[in-house]
Amino acid sequence: MKRIEQILERGAGYCILILTILSLFANHTTDVITFKLFYLSIALGMIIAVAEFMYSVLKINPILKMLMHYFLLLGAFFIIFIAGSGYIKEDAGVAGVFIAIIIYTLIYFVLYGITRLVRATVSAADRALDAHSAKKAKSGKGKNSKSQSEYTPRFNK
Repeated sequence: MKRIEQILERGAGYCILILTILSLFANHTTDVITFKLFYLSIALGMIIAVAEFMYSVLKINPILKMLMHYFLLLGAFFIIFIAGSGYIKEDAGVAGVFIAIIIYTLIYFVLYGITRLVRATVSAADRALDAHSAKKAKSGKGKNSKSQSEYTPRFNK
């Protein structure tokens, strides 16, 4: 039940982010956010949350995970925003759909790269803190024996 709540919360957050971005673009054009677009944004936010959940749970090759995540989100983007909302007009044809998919792909891989970089940096910092705590515990310089493997900030002395 907790996972379902987590997916719903993240989906709502993605929906708010999508609607915020769309409203920024709607201010510069004559388009307005309709109920149809609102519901499509909710659907896309929930699909993004489910794809993120699947990405974090599956224990397969990272490249396969990334490709599965990409194609799931590309399919959702295509069905919801290209086919469902009609933003790509019929006179734009295949070229308009192709350009939309290329732009989506570029945005996806930029955001994916930034996310991987941040996660790798945080993971490296966490490993460094763990190594520092383990070295301190081995040398016997810790204050008490039961929490020697835990990191304690220096300002708490």
